[in-house]
Amino acid sequence: MTTDTKALVQRLAKLAVADVADQFDKLGQVPPLLGRELHPIGPGRRFAGPAFCVEGRKLNTSGWLAMPTGRDSLYDSLDERVPSGAVVLFATGGYDDSAVFGGGTAAALKRRGVAGVIIDGAVRDTDEILQCGMPMLARTVSAMRFVGRFAVTVVDGPIGLRGVAGSVPAASGDLVLADADGAIVIPLALAETVIDGAEQVAAINALVDADVAHGMSRLEAGRKHGKR
Repeated sequence: MTTDTKALVQRLAKLAVADVADQFDKLGQVPPLLGRELHPIGPGRRFAGPAFCVEGRKLNTSGWLAMPTGRDSLYDSLDERVPSGAVVLFATGGYDDSAVFGGGTAAALKRRGVAGVIIDGAVRDTDEILQCGMPMLARTVSAMRFVGRFAVTVVDGPIGLRGVAGSVPAASGDLVLADADGAIVIPLALAETVIDGAEQVAAINALVDADVAHGMSRLEAGRKHGKR
């Protein structure tokens, strides 16, 4: 992670997903929020970092019965390739039948210093994930393994994930923020602009909240501080 990216992540981590999402409205863009079906698997759901993108697909001839295949070498390489501080984004092309991520990989990535994981599909070994302390969001859980049913096809390349308003494109190096309201992917080219705007909003909100706490109406406090 470069010094500039690290500084942006430190600033982003202090912000709310809602305030960040609002900045895209001001830019005339649909906020790139990930699907609202994502829910926390591990402890808590607030994390931030540069994206490290992974994608996979269902094996064409695979049904519920696993095909006779070996281990998935791309999946097995993740704990050697994901950089410290990153957020893993794992797209599945809509595949939710079997788990595509498990507790052993979560523990290995946690030891590597990964900030969080977002799985646009199913995971398993939830007790192990809880024990290792990896912050994680996923769509669902499944005890069925993916070997013979699903294969990783992209590591550290551009992907698309299911979002609130359609597909959300992501590339390694984009910034990711997750909190209790959801998760958002910020294109690196827009990161500084979006973060600047969200910081300004957060500062105004703090002033409004302070005045409301001292008896001023929220409408009056908002007008006083130029809240939009």
